[in-house]
Amino acid sequence: MEMIEMLRGIYRADQMRTDEPMAAHTTMRVGGTVDHFVCPEEPDQLIQTLQLGIPCLVLGNGSNLIVRDGGLRGVAISTAGLNQIHVDGVHIRAQAGVTLPALAQEALRRKLSGLEFASGIPGSVGGAVCMNAGAYGGSIQDVIVGAWVLLDGETVYLPREELHMGYRTSRVLKQKGIVLEAEFALTAGDPDAIKAMMDDLNGRRRDKQPLNLPS
Repeated sequence: MEMIEMLRGIYRADQMRTDEPMAAHTTMRVGGTVDHFVCPEEPDQLIQTLQLGIPCLVLGNGSNLIVRDGGLRGVAISTAGLNQIHVDGVHIRAQAGVTLPALAQEALRRKLSGLEFASGIPGSVGGAVCMNAGAYGGSIQDVIVGAWVLLDGETVYLPREELHMGYRTSRVLKQKGIVLEAEFALTAGDPDAIKAMMDDLNGRRRDKQPLNLPS
């Protein structure tokens, strides 16, 4: 069965593209086309795609990713459609495709502190957990409770202590796993103070980095 037919068994037509330019999906704005580009809206769709046995690249927000001009063979799986957030008290669960700025803004809206450091990081939850993203003295390991991860074809829940997070690394990264969802524990705070901290950190980032350029 051709690759496109296999993908049609998993995705709607509006979730699939062919010969998609990867430059549109990386912050560096470079890269040739990929044979097939899909955007799952449920974790099961992502898992089913990986089970097809065809070359796949799981793509988050496209930060720190350079794609060659010759493009990619196989399938690029974007997690952008896995963007659900659920809040229960001071706990936030977020799917892999939620961007860190969006997650930080939701925490602010709920008057929750702890994700201010993440408000300017141009990444998604999946990649952030995988590499223990951080900035300005804060990092994911400071607030994460645990994550649902695809490891060796099985979906497992890893509590914080089993994620083995270090400086820009984790068990997920070392074992080439894929983060599907993560849970964070925050603290109730003053929304004005939270916003002030976010504004300050983002101002520092703007002063030091050319955010108007592909970066």
